[in-house]
Amino acid sequence: MARRYRALHERKGLAAFTLVESLPILAVVGLVIAVAIPTMQSKQASLKSAQAVEDIARIDRLIERYRAANEMRLPAALSELGMHIPHDPWGQPYVYRPVEAGAVVTDLRKDRNGIPLNSDYDLYSLGSDGMTSASLQSPLALDDVVRAGNGGFIGPTREY
Repeated sequence: MARRYRALHERKGLAAFTLVESLPILAVVGLVIAVAIPTMQSKQASLKSAQAVEDIARIDRLIERYRAANEMRLPAALSELGMHIPHDPWGQPYVYRPVEAGAVVTDLRKDRNGIPLNSDYDLYSLGSDGMTSASLQSPLALDDVVRAGNGGFIGPTREY
């Protein structure tokens, strides 16, 4: 019986960590998690933005093919392209607005200098918040992905 007690006592002492010994390990794990989560969220946002850029570039090519086949006339809506147009990565439809002759400048999306982004048509994603503004300087437009310079630029407004 004494041998059995001694064997149990020795195993018990070797198998356990004290709370003080566990705290540094928990602190390191917490720190790793605190750094990893924002990094993953940022990467996910970048991937969604990149997907919106690809989608807008593809839609832009479809619109240009439509123009070439229809005497340089722009479609009135994306549905005229005859192809399924996906929603943006945040679940919103892409916004398409042809610039009509005689359009009032206040109706057009503008850069930081107040100059319209496009003279043919606007095509953009509303971004993660689902809201926008005519001015790219507005906080509501900072997460948008836009086509500007008549297709010379496609990307996030913060890069334009």
